[in-house]
Amino acid sequence: PAEATADPPRPQPPRPTPPPPRPPMPPRPMPPRPVPPPKPGNRPSWLRDMVKVLLLNEMFHRRCARGLCAL
Repeated sequence: PAEATADPPRPQPPRPTPPPPRPPMPPRPMPPRPVPPPKPGNRPSWLRDMVKVLLLNEMFHRRCARGLCAL
């Protein structure tokens, strides 16, 4: 009979074990809050004006050095 000549069933190879479940991700840390600008009452206004004039003067001179004078 044909049934006797058939190969016996092979044992199935062992199934790969599934990887262990990953632990849940920790919550993302909140980004730091932006630093608020300093209050204008901290410094005298003349100091702020002096710094602004010096900065604008420096920017003008650098522009002129490159030939981009506004005058």
